[in-house]
Formats: sequence, structure tokens, C-alpha cells
Amino acid sequence: MRSSDKTTVSRPGGRGAPCDSLPDSPSSRTTGQQHMTDTTLIGRRAVLSLTAALALLAVSSVGHSAYAASLDDLRKQGAVGERFDGLAVARQGSAKDVVKDVNAKRSKIYQREAKKTGADVTAVGTIFAKQIMKKAPKGTWFLNADGDWVQK
Repeated sequence: MRSSDKTTVSRPGGRGAPCDSLPDSPSSRTTGQQHMTDTTLIGRRAVLSLTAALALLAVSSVGHSAYAASLDDLRKQGAVGERFDGLAVARQGSAKDVVKDVNAKRSKIYQREAKKTGADVTAVGTIFAKQIMKKAPKGTWFLNADGDWVQK
């Protein structure tokens, strides 16, 4: 491939980097070199779409600060935990209604994102779970895939 066939992709901070195989690049389809498969493209699109969804979720949660504060309070108290699949768990009976509401909203988001990206709903939930873990307050309990509870 000639250097003139490379497309520059903008990176954060304004720097560009050459990219040999963008999905809509004619050169990526016309050369004999190995390029990304459709599966890889779908995976990248899914990750980009999920990243955008996470950003949207973060922005939308600002409007529900009282709701988020009460969820965070319940997490700190140990009444609500988080699972590896992106759903909340009531660790105390008093939190069941809050958890039911939280999980209904999260499930809608996960289903919508899975439909948009072609990804499995479980995979979407797992990606969101990683973000939830990062943002959860200290003291939050997490149920990992092995069935063990770990406190942040």
C-alpha cells in the first residue's frame, strides 16, 4: 500500500495517525493485504456505540441526582450490591423496590444498545458493569461471576 492510500484518523488531542483499513475506505477493499473482518468491524462499532451510550447514561444521570444519591447511599450501607452482569442486587429486603426499579431501567438500556449494535444483551450488561464498578462509591459490594462478594 502506498502511503498516499492511508487515511488519517483524528485522535484525542488533535493528533492524527495513519489507518490502513477504515470500514468505508476504498483502499481497504481493493488491496490484497489482510484487513479487518466484518466481525471485527461490528465489534468496533459495538464498542464505540456502547461508549457513546455510557457517556449518555452519565449525562442523563445528572438529572436524576437525588435518585443516584439514594442508590449510592444504599450501596454504601451494603443494602444494594452490584453484579458482574450490570444488574443490581438487594442485599437487604428494604432495598428490593429500589433494585427492581434500577434493574428495569438498566435492562431497557442494555436491550436498546444490544439491538443497536448487534451485540448480545449479556455482553452489553457486562460492559456497563465495568463502568458501574468504576463509579460506585467506596464500600459497594460486587458479586463476581464466581459467586463471591467483594467490597470496593
